[in-house]
Amino acid sequence: MIKPIMSAPQIPESSAGLTDVYSPRSSYIHRYHKELAAQRQFDLMSAKLSESVWEGCETIDEAEAPSTPEAVEPPKVTATSGKCAYCFTETSRKCSRCRGPWVCNDSCEVAWGYYDHNFTCALGRPLDTADYLLRACWRNTLPEDDETNEDFRFASFASAFDKLKLLGLYTQLARGIGVGSRELRQWQLEGTLVANITSKFEARHEGYRGPYYTWFREHLHVFNSTAQPADFIRVALPYLDPEDRSKELHELTPRAKQQSFILYAMLLNGYHPNPSTNEELSRDLYFKFGFVAGRGLESEKVLHLLYRTLISKCSFKEFWTAFESNNLIALMDANGLTEWRKRIQHLDAFLKIKPRGWCPSVWHLRLFTHTIDVDPPRYITVDYGFFNCNTVEEKFALKDVYKGLLESSEVDPMELHAACIKGKLYDFARQYRPNLEKRFKRLMKNTYPLPTEVEWAGMCTDGAVMIHGANV
Repeated sequence: MIKPIMSAPQIPESSAGLTDVYSPRSSYIHRYHKELAAQRQFDLMSAKLSESVWEGCETIDEAEAPSTPEAVEPPKVTATSGKCAYCFTETSRKCSRCRGPWVCNDSCEVAWGYYDHNFTCALGRPLDTADYLLRACWRNTLPEDDETNEDFRFASFASAFDKLKLLGLYTQLARGIGVGSRELRQWQLEGTLVANITSKFEARHEGYRGPYYTWFREHLHVFNSTAQPADFIRVALPYLDPEDRSKELHELTPRAKQQSFILYAMLLNGYHPNPSTNEELSRDLYFKFGFVAGRGLESEKVLHLLYRTLISKCSFKEFWTAFESNNLIALMDANGLTEWRKRIQHLDAFLKIKPRGWCPSVWHLRLFTHTIDVDPPRYITVDYGFFNCNTVEEKFALKDVYKGLLESSEVDPMELHAACIKGKLYDFARQYRPNLEKRFKRLMKNTYPLPTEVEWAGMCTDGAVMIHGANV
């Protein structure tokens, strides 16, 4: 539902060294087999592609073939040294377990293992949540998978700020004190996480314990509790009028008040709406509050901070009524945030689009590229050529091209929109991706330009698209 300030991509589990005496979690098994099936499918497609490349090529009779000297295959040379995967120092030492990457000493092997290599190395055991936690610590990113969040108490906190402090605590344990994944795993299984974390830090001089341990001591009641995770919306309740604080979320009316309240809860917990989930609510907030209207991914962070500043300056009623009346820009300006909001190029025009008003379909395209959906809405299908796709692979490939363009800070989405209604999508994409495959010329072909100028070309509203002067 929400996009944290920091996030980590999920990487499939290593299958190295599975044994019958260990029963990994079902989600890991499912993910492993899913990745294995995808790899087999890829190998099959690659083999077919290789065969098709040689089909239709003329063969040359041996008698007609020009005589050429017999090629002598050069002897294979095995490298005796290389650059350390972690510190880039020249070394002749390789990983002690799999003899794969160059790692110059035990310290670099441990560091590189936790950072990435453990997920492909021959560990002799399956990966577990402690491995995912250690990788998050070395990458300085929050873990994403539910099991790691539950096992190591990230799920006990609603706020991204608290989760980052917990990550800092584990990072200090792993990288500062030297606690490994097996030790953490044992603590988690024994239910002694709190006692052992306390013991490790108390053994250090007080001046070397750091602020994360202080935070940990202040939140021991959370770690020692078996209660459900903190209520995500509780932090936003004081912003409501007293008569609304006891109401269920669905009882907040009008709709603009309810949506604004959810956005407040997200912002106060350190998040903003995440369109990549399956939750319609999060996608809706991402779109309606203008996160979709930026230029590149950096604009989302800017808007997140802009909204956090705005809600500290205005009342909740001022905010939700401005949202309801399409006057958020005026509210920002009234609170001295004009220059800040101008950093998001099209925010002004986007937030002034009224309900059921016409909206450039490029903004819906940008929303679609963030989702996991295969099929786009029909107005995107018409405007951006998805009706030309004959296979799922072509749909994903075309979607990926548009995603790459719209995530780039160099590309103005409204220039892509202009290229759309001129029928020049492929030419526009080639400006930023000169090596774009020729097949996209067919895939990006649409019904534009129109024979006569139409004011609402490439615009949509509530699932309709205006093209050739008619609703589709």
